[in-house]
Amino acid sequence: MTYGRASMETHGSYRGIRFTHSYNPVDEWRKGEILFPEGSVCLQTRGGDAATWEDAARQRIDAHFREIDSEPDDDSEA
Repeated sequence: MTYGRASMETHGSYRGIRFTHSYNPVDEWRKGEILFPEGSVCLQTRGGDAATWEDAARQRIDAHFREIDSEPDDDSEA
């Protein structure tokens, strides 16, 4: 995922979930993907600040784990 020559792709992970993002100077958005086991989720933030994008990604990953934790186990209803 590259958005132009001036853009440099950044890779990372949080809580075992990988992500990648880059800044597009043409439209001034930082865009990327969070690579969940169930499939990837696109995320974009205004401006070029990597820390802002990664904070938003961590919040989305934390929300994903809260959703998993709140789902009842299949065995609990048996």
